[in-house]
This record gives sequence, C-alpha cells and structure tokens, in this order.
Amino acid sequence: MVLRISIFLLCLVMFVFETSAQRYKVAITENPPLVYSENHTAKGLFVELLEYVASKEGWELEYVFVSFPESYKGMIGGKIDICQDIGYSKQRTDDIRFNEETVISAWAQVYIHPSLAVENLKFLDGKKIAVQDGDFFVFDPQEGIKQYCEKFGIKCEFVLVDNYHQVFTLIEEGKVDAGVVNRIFGEFYFSDYKIKRTNLIFSPVSLRYGFSKYTSVDVIQKLDKQIKNLKESNSSFYYNLLDKYFSKKNDKVSLPFWILYLGVFAVLLILFLFIITRYSQKQIERKTNELKLTNLLLATNEKKYRLLFETSRDGLLIMKDNTIVDCNNSAIEIFESGRDKIIGKKLLELSSSEQAHGVSSDRELQRRIDLANQGNPQTFEWLHTKISGMSFYCEDSINLIEISNEQYLQVIIRDIDDRKIAEEALLLSENKHRTLIKALPDIILVLSVDGKIVDYSVDDETKLAMPGARVKGNNIRNLGFSEKELRKMLLAISETLQFNRTVSVEYELNTPYGSSYWDARMSPLDKENVVAVIRDISERKDAENQLKRKTNEYEQLAIEYQTQNQQLKESHMSMQSVYNELQESEEKFRNFLEQTSEGVSIVNQVGDIIEWNRAAESIYEMSKNEVIGKKYWEIQHALSLKEDRTEEKRKMLQITFEKFINTHQSPFFNKHLEFEIETKSGRKWIQSITSPITVGEYFFLGSTARDISERKASEEELRRLARVTEQLTEMVVITDTEFVVQYVNKAYEKITGYSDEQSLNKMLSFVEEDDAFRDEIANQMEWTGQIEARKKNGMNYILSISVTTLKNELGNAISYVLVGNDITQQKKIDERLRQSQKLEAMGTLAGGIAHDFNNLLTPIQGYSILLEDELKNNDQAYNDLQQIKTAANRAKNLVSQILTFGRKVDAVNQDFELQKILQEAAVLVKYTKPSDVVMEMDLPEETIVINGNASQMHQVVINVMNNAFHAMEKGGGKLEVSLKFVLLDDEFFHSHPRLDKDNDYVRLSFRDSGEGITKDNIDRIFEPFFTTKEKSKGTGLGLSIVHSIISSHGGDISVYSELGVGTAIHIYLPGKLIANKNMGDITERAAAGNHENILVLDDEEAVLTYTSRVLNNLNYNVIPFSDPKKALEFIRESSHSVDLIITDFSMPAMSGSEFSRQVKLIHKDLPVILMTGLILSKEEESGKMVFADLFIRKPFTQLEISKSIAKALHSQP
Repeated sequence: MVLRISIFLLCLVMFVFETSAQRYKVAITENPPLVYSENHTAKGLFVELLEYVASKEGWELEYVFVSFPESYKGMIGGKIDICQDIGYSKQRTDDIRFNEETVISAWAQVYIHPSLAVENLKFLDGKKIAVQDGDFFVFDPQEGIKQYCEKFGIKCEFVLVDNYHQVFTLIEEGKVDAGVVNRIFGEFYFSDYKIKRTNLIFSPVSLRYGFSKYTSVDVIQKLDKQIKNLKESNSSFYYNLLDKYFSKKNDKVSLPFWILYLGVFAVLLILFLFIITRYSQKQIERKTNELKLTNLLLATNEKKYRLLFETSRDGLLIMKDNTIVDCNNSAIEIFESGRDKIIGKKLLELSSSEQAHGVSSDRELQRRIDLANQGNPQTFEWLHTKISGMSFYCEDSINLIEISNEQYLQVIIRDIDDRKIAEEALLLSENKHRTLIKALPDIILVLSVDGKIVDYSVDDETKLAMPGARVKGNNIRNLGFSEKELRKMLLAISETLQFNRTVSVEYELNTPYGSSYWDARMSPLDKENVVAVIRDISERKDAENQLKRKTNEYEQLAIEYQTQNQQLKESHMSMQSVYNELQESEEKFRNFLEQTSEGVSIVNQVGDIIEWNRAAESIYEMSKNEVIGKKYWEIQHALSLKEDRTEEKRKMLQITFEKFINTHQSPFFNKHLEFEIETKSGRKWIQSITSPITVGEYFFLGSTARDISERKASEEELRRLARVTEQLTEMVVITDTEFVVQYVNKAYEKITGYSDEQSLNKMLSFVEEDDAFRDEIANQMEWTGQIEARKKNGMNYILSISVTTLKNELGNAISYVLVGNDITQQKKIDERLRQSQKLEAMGTLAGGIAHDFNNLLTPIQGYSILLEDELKNNDQAYNDLQQIKTAANRAKNLVSQILTFGRKVDAVNQDFELQKILQEAAVLVKYTKPSDVVMEMDLPEETIVINGNASQMHQVVINVMNNAFHAMEKGGGKLEVSLKFVLLDDEFFHSHPRLDKDNDYVRLSFRDSGEGITKDNIDRIFEPFFTTKEKSKGTGLGLSIVHSIISSHGGDISVYSELGVGTAIHIYLPGKLIANKNMGDITERAAAGNHENILVLDDEEAVLTYTSRVLNNLNYNVIPFSDPKKALEFIRESSHSVDLIITDFSMPAMSGSEFSRQVKLIHKDLPVILMTGLILSKEEESGKMVFADLFIRKPFTQLEISKSIAKALHSQP
C-alpha cells in the first residue's frame, strides 16, 4: 500500500512539474511573410505552424517582439525559448539547438537601384550594401555574402538596418548601391519598391525553429513529429499555410527529371539489397553504409552543381531526347518566361522558324544537336524567340554531359542581341560614312608621320599618283611632288602632330596628266597619323590668277589713264576712246565675277562693300542690294554666331579693320581661314582667303570664300567613328576579301601583341595557314566560333571570334569585319574546376576505403596480440602468429598513408621525421612507377627532424617522384633519392635569398636519368598550369604546388638539367639532426583497471566482441551494445552505474557524435571515447563538434586503449 501511494505521489509531482514547464517565450522578429508583427499581433507562416503544434501539445506561447540579434542573444542566455525562421548551420549548433524538420528553404538575393547594372560579383567592389543586422545570409562564416566578398578580394561597406523593409527603402532612396534580402521576402515585396533584382544569389539554407539549450529535448522532438506528420498529407494544415502565403507568387520549383531517375535507381538498388539480405546480414550492413556514403557524395555534388547552375550569368538548359528537362534562373530571364513554360519544350520551340540568310531552323538545329550527341561540341549564333514572340540573337553552345551515368545535352545560351545591334550599327555607320565620303568632292587621305598613305577615299588613283603607281601603301614622295612642295607637305604633317591642331597648306602637283593645284587641310587622327582633306583648287587658282591679272590690268589702265589724261591735256586728245576701253574691261571683269563658283567680295579703303557676286549671295544668303554700300564689319558682325553678336564685338571688328586699312598689313592676308557663321538657314563653315589690292594710290581688300560645311560634317563623322571603335575592349579587324588587314583597333594590339603598323597590308596571322577557315567564311558569309591562334610573343591563346561580311550594292563581298575576344583564361578556369572536382572525389573515396579497412584490421590485429601469450609454447604457431601480426601492421601503415592522401584539413605544424615520409612515399609509388625504373634511397642513420605539415611534405615527395617517373617512362632509368644535413656558405645564401642564415638546413635530392628539360622550359616549370605532358596526363599544377609548399616551410628549390642526361632537383629545408638513442629492450605494458563499468557501443559485431574481450582482460566490467537507442535507454535508467563510454563514430542508426551529444545531456560529466577510422577535421578532433572527451583510431592495440581509458577516467572531477 505504501509503495502504491509513493508511486502516485511521484507521478503527481512529475505531472505538476510538466504542467508548469509548458509555457514558452517565443521571439517575434520582422521577416514577412514567414514571421512578423501587425498591430502588435504575431503573424506569419512560422507563427501559425507553431500555434497549431502548441494547440495539439497543450503549450502556452508568450510572444516577445524583438530584433533578430536580440532574439539570438536571448536564446543563448536562456531568456527566450524559441526563435522562428532561423537558418540552420553547424556553427550555430554551438550556441543553440535546432529541430530536425525543415520548414522551408531559402537563399539570399542582391537587389540594386534601377540606374545601376550588374554583371557579376565584382560589381559589389567599393559599393555600399544595406543588410539586416545579424542576417545569416550575410554573416555566415561559410556561405555568407561577406565571406564570398572577402574570398574574392571585394571590398564593400555593409550598412546595418533592423529589417528587410529598411533595406529596400535605402536602395530606392539611393542612399546605398545595393541590398541583400532572402528570396521569399524579395518575391513578396519587390514590386512595392522602385528597385531592380539581380542574378546574384548566395547561401542556400534550411529555415527551421531555434531553441535555447535550456529547453527540453522532448519539446523539439514533439515539434518535429507534428511537422513530419503534417508533411505526409498534401491536404494538411502545413500545405494550406504554404498555399495561403505563397500561392500569389507561384513559387513552385519543378524537380529535375534526372533526380527522379536517380530516385528510381535508388529504389531498385534498395530492393536488390533487400534480396541480398537473405544471404548475408553482414553484406547488407556494409552495402547500406556504402549507399549512404554514395548518397552523401551525390547530395554534396548536386548542391555544388546546382549553385553553379543557378548562379551562371548565361542561360543553361539540360536536354534529354531533344526535350528540355531543366533550366536555370538566367534562362528564365532570357526567355522572359516561367520555369514550367520552358521545361518540357523542345529547343526548336524557343527558336525563330528561319535563321539568317533564310536557313531553316528545323534542319540546322537538328544537325547541330546530332553533332553534339556524337561528342562534337557546337558553338554558333542562333535567332531565338521569347515567349512573347519577340526574336533576339544568342550565342549557343551545345555539349554532351553525363549525369548519374546518363547522357544529357547541356545548352549554354548567351544573349548577344545588344552586340549584334552594335555590330549592325557599326556596319551601317561605316557604310554611311563611306557613302558620305564618296559623295564629297574632296579627297580624304590618312597619312603617317613619314608621309605614308595608310588609307584614301578616291576611286580614280590617277588623280593623285603617277601612271601605274598604287596609292595605298605608297608614300607621297612618289606622287610627283617637287622638292619644295614635298618639304611643305611633310612640314605640315609634322606641325599637325606636334601641336595637335589643324594645319592648311596649298601645293602644286605635276604629273604626266598635267599640273594641278591642291588645298590640303590636315587634322590629327592619333599620335602617329593625320587625316588630310584635299580639294582640287585649280579652278580657284585660275580665278585668283585672273583676278590678279585684272588687277594688273586696272593698274595698267590707271597708268594709261594718267598718261592719256596728260596726253589729252597736251594734245587735246578725245576722251571717248579711253572711256570705251575702260567700259570694255569692266564688262569682262564683271562676267568673270558672276561665273566663278567662289564667293567674291571687294571692300574699299573706307570699309564700304563695293562688290558682291552671285556665289557670295548663295553662300552668305544675303543679296547684293543688302550689302553693297554697307560697312564690311557690319556685315561680318551680322553673319557671326548669335552668341557673339554683341556691341563690344562689333566695335572690335571695326577697330581691327580700320587698322588694316591704315597699315595695309594683317597676319591674316593671303592665308586660308576657316570659321563658322550663322545665316538665315542656319550655321555654316566657311573657308576664306583675303588679299590686299593696290591700284595707284587706292587700296582695296578682295576676298574669296566657299562653303565647307559638308567636309566638316564628314571629318566629325570620321573622328566619332574612330573614337567608338578604338574604345571597344573587343578587337575589331577590317580586311579585304583576301583577309589582308585594312584596319585594326587598339584592343587588337593588346590581345595579339601586333601593332597596326605590323598588321596593315598583311594577311591575318591566324587565317594565313588555315584554308578551311577561309573557305568556310567564304561559303557562309557570316561565322562565329572559337579558334586557336598565336600571339606575337609565341604564346598560344583561344580566340572567340565573329566574322561579318560587308557587301556592295550588287551583293558581292568587298571586305570582312572580325570581332573577337581572348577567352584563354576562362578556359583555364574551367579546366581548373574540373581537376579540383576530380581531386576532391579521389580524396573522399580514399577516406571511405580507409574507414572500411580499419574496421577489418581492428579484430585482426587485436586478436593476434591477445594470442601471443597463449601460443608461446608452440613455436610454429607463434611464428605464424607473428607473420599475421606483421601483415596487420603493414596494412595499418598502408591505411595511414591512404588517410594522409585523403586528408582534407591541414594538420597543425609539428616536428616529424623526414626519413619516415620518404619511406612511406617509396611504399606508395612502388606499384605505380614504370617497371623498368629503379629507385635507390640514401638516408642517414641519424634522425633528421623538420617542423611543418607532414601531409604537405608527403605530397611534395610524391609529386617530384611522379615527375621523375614520367621523364623516364619511355626508356627506363634510375631515380636516386638522398637526404643529407648540409652547411651552406654566404655565396649560397646570396643566390637563395629565401633562406635564413640563422637556420640549419637539410638537402633532399632527387636525381633521374630521364630526357632532361630544355633551357626554354626550365624557368617555367613552377608556373601554374605549365606542363609538357599531354592534356590527359597532367594538369601543370604538381610542381607549382611543390614550390608553394616548400616556400611556406621556409625552404627553396634548385633545378639542374641536361638534355639526354637527366634532371636533379635539390630541396633545402630548415631542419635539425638528432642522434639515435638506444631505448634498450624496455617493453611498456597495459595498465589494468579496477572493475570500472565501461559501456561499449559498435555496430560491427567483430569489433564489439574484440573490444569487450580486451577490456575484460584489463580487469574492466563491459556492458556491450550494438544499438545506440537501446544504449541510450540504458544510460537514462542507469547513468550513475556507468563510469565510461566507448562508442564507434560511424553507425547507420545514429552517428557517434549524436550519441555522445545525447549522453552529455543526460550526464554531462560522463566521459566518452570515440573510436573511428575516418578523417576528422580540427574541430572534430578537438571534441567541440562531436561532444567527445578523447579519440582512439582503429585499429588499436590493448596498450593504446588502456592508455586512453586511464586518461579519460583520471581527467574527470
């Protein structure tokens, strides 16, 4: 009766305790629609889901409205029990707990002001970025955007705000350049702000509930159970919440078909394993472990691939049987459609029905796809259509890829519509420019500083050259200039370039076709060339000569008039004959003035305009009646630009002119002047020359003028076109139909190393030897692709190039325009990524193999040690046992070497013996070296110790040995490896500045009898990606990694080589020499226990049995378990009867780390030792992440485990 009452009271106390513990403080932060407040009322998906679970479990929720940083600190301090909408990370598990079930997944996305444009992560350099204080997407040390920026050297300023609404507000107001929010908030509120979304996404994360470590584990388990049950039914409260908060955004993500195929494959594999289970329970356990490891690798690779897939700037499509099965966000934006409208379509449905030049899209696309399926990658320009029906140009690349042992086609789509528009605008501008130039009466030449004719605009070369002489590429020295005229031209070119100004010069040209007069106006084009606009002024010269002759006639007439007047006075001669002659001369002069095309005006000595011909009326748009008798400066003032028509300017014109009249001198007389005027119809450019005319005692000014507005417009168009082309980062080349270069821009020299002088009038270097390339362009007229070319310095590079054909009015090709970019570096980065993925996969595989071997070796090695004492009386059996023990030790060492190879986390620097590294490496390469290569090692008896990273030094030795084996693979040979302690002199330190005189050094030497290294290559062998091997045999990274590791250890490398003799590599490292100590024949024995109770947990029956037997032999009481859950139940009921726990690290039902964590929750002072055969990180080895006190590596001996047990028991309080 008393027992029943006690039990009742105990249950009552527990009930009261549980009832009092059902009230929880829940943080309400601002991250709509997941969790937020409205009128101080908690709302959001997480809130309603938690309230649903609370109603089912009988919990009371008390809401605390705080910011996210305050909520996180509150959980750590125990002031807040539950935080909602928190991203899961391993680092955060040090501070708080998480539930297991994911509520929803999210990632971060960058938004910017509409006036900005972003292409890649480099956009953020130097920018101000608004972020929410404590935001996981920003400050997570592994995946946060801040970590990405630091990794790529991007410096930006983060502006902290309280919530995401403030982030969008700062972007809209222009107070920051960009902002980061999670994708769910962005989808809901993006349209409420005047901002722009980018393709930059980061930090995929699982959003869950966070709990204070003071909160009961039972609460978390109940929450997970409720959420898991809700997820199993599509009509549950959970999915109703998703519809409520996300249906308006249609944010459903379609699952790629290949993942479904992978799932089917996994199901079939599980069925197969189930059948095999009937034959061997051991095999099904091992296969289950391998399947989990495989799934983990696949999940990791899928995450990396999906991150690269979704963050690519280019559109990516995955096709199976010509049908699109997956696409990324960039493809959705390119086609302006939803993912569900693209997946399931064929690529032809996203293409225009007809491509350029009338090519059918159906046949051409199928041809490209067939070639890609045969393993021939395709790159071409393609006319696509958006879902709206609008067509646009893209550059497509189709190549064959393998996913889960199935072949798919990957289509990379790059929108080049803007580039095509720019190219067409460039061609249109070029044609317009050439048409305009041909329509002008002037001739345009491009002249170099030494008078070489680089380009010209005239069709009839007989106008400029001697008979049979070619103008382009010729020199003006060969065009019929006299010495005087040639000096005048060269001086004008020099003056133009030296003073960067326009210079005019007149010259006479004598050819067998006759003499002609020319006016050349030269303007600087660049630092070495001028543009010369040349006009035939023979007619004007004739007019000027006639004007001078008429002037002379006037002077002669005046003289004759005076003589005749004197004669009349003397002889009373009749005046009528003289008057008739004067009238006849005046009539001839008048006819000349009216017929010339030059505008002629004459001003008398008081400034009145007395002559104004028809050409002047046309040019100045002022009739003769408007100007005759008017003052010259008044008319000049009326024709000046409106902004210059001031009284001050008019008075200045009058004073200047009166000075000319009084002095009869001016610096502007007989010089070509160009100036702008403003007439009734608008502004014009005028070229004028003014000359003084003296008739007896009378003084006149005669001026001729012509309209040069068209020429000015042509020159400006030419300069503008040149500026645009020269500023392009892509190289632009214009050739004739034989690919002889006519023009290159500055980017061409940067990419190829060839200057314009070295390229003009020569065939393109990468076309000259490729007949197939020339034929393909001639047939297709337009071509896009990639070719391999060679720079001026001899280096090869990959060129992505687009070729367009220019045609004349008849449709015949007259020249080619090539636009290209150097993509060599991008190719190298792609190759580096593939090699990195291979190395990572090999390392992971090595770790997995090592783990399985360690589990097998543990009982083999352990039982062999236990049997030694029992079999000493039987010599033969004892000797056989020693052979087993020796083989087991060798296998253990081999597994240790495999672990070193697969290690992903660098060990802490420590002292290690270099001889052991060399001996381990010799064992590893024993079966990989060529059979006809002999390896000899010369190692000192004394121990040589260096301080550093043993794993990295192991990598150095393996890489150098493999390079030596490659050099001898054709004819065999010998590799000598030696290690010595050396004394270095001052001269050696001077030639090796990396070494420190204060250190002692050892020399590690590798001498092979291979082919040797050429002088050209020996200086480049340590460059990244430099290799003389075939692409399938080497990456060019090995020796560069060796050099980096040796440098980080304070050492240096010397290389000596002779062709046909071999190569010697000497590595100098700081080290010390330690004499070997005779340790005698002392044998350390395992310490016995004092009947302590030790719980042993391992899913491997052999390991569990062996460990139990060893502990029994050491006088411990063993409690064995193979099931973690049963072991936990035992500990909960009898935790104080257990003194120590030894558990395996890797178990199928529950990991050793999780088991240890739950043990510590039950009894925090209970020591735990973890057994493992895996590679662990620094954090795991320290016990911080796995809740263990000590580690012991499999396989272990009786002595090793006895030491660990003693250390664990004695370190406890």
